[in-house]
Amino acid sequence: MGDTLKKVQSGDPLEIPARTFNTFVDAAQDFLARQRGTGQQITRAYRDPDIVLVKNSSGADRSQLHILGIDSPVIDPGENADEFKNKPAVAGVTPSSSLHFGRFVVLLEPLAAGEIGRACVSGLVPAKVNVRDDGHEYADVRGGDCSKLDSTDRGGAYILWRESGTGEKWALVKLSIPAAEPEVGPFVVKVEMDGGYAGNESEDCSYTYTVKSLSGDVLGTQKTPEAARYPRTEYWYGGEDAAHSDYGLACYDNESSDSVSDSDDGLILLVAYGEKAKVTDCQESAS
Repeated sequence: MGDTLKKVQSGDPLEIPARTFNTFVDAAQDFLARQRGTGQQITRAYRDPDIVLVKNSSGADRSQLHILGIDSPVIDPGENADEFKNKPAVAGVTPSSSLHFGRFVVLLEPLAAGEIGRACVSGLVPAKVNVRDDGHEYADVRGGDCSKLDSTDRGGAYILWRESGTGEKWALVKLSIPAAEPEVGPFVVKVEMDGGYAGNESEDCSYTYTVKSLSGDVLGTQKTPEAARYPRTEYWYGGEDAAHSDYGLACYDNESSDSVSDSDDGLILLVAYGEKAKVTDCQESAS
């Protein structure tokens, strides 16, 4: 090979052996192939509509297939319109049920805090799903949790396949399914008392409730109704013994923080219909 690839001096006759010429051709073809591969790697993340660059703004390192809520563009179009158009990237944060319903990505690679990597924003992707009901066909963000989605009766991801049973399961989901916005309210909910004290002549009532959607999905726990209670008055909760006692009225506070837990993700319980004060004769007369 050393003799074949021999340099010539200026003015010498140029005679290229077949072996040398073929070596040049092989080297050129290898170079062009690597150039094409590099170009594809550079542009794929920007031009594939199913993949987006995401900056991990959640405050912690995240693993492959973790979920981040879409917050805002990394590059503001007012500051750099060309970068915004040609290299779109979004900031990803810890998901909030009320703020990021239907607005999330699934990471395609591990991503350290503050770093930028690839994520799936549309199309087929594996994901962990907390299956709450065998009948659920959709999934969406789980407030305060980047590791998995929650199954639901509506959402931004359609479950194409999943492991059987309930609880945390592997699934194949299709992202970017049109999802109805969570109701801002007020809207009717189901309520179940989950704690607190009835109250008496020296202590206020402190009943709290688990709030569910009409289909049975848990929306929040340990909720205190916003409706005013009589001070230092005993209350009872009618439960199944009173008409409409297992219903209430709720709304979402969309100004809630991204860092709140799943059980307190901006949900406000306005009133629990089954909660009644044991008023005295004096109070009844006054009313």
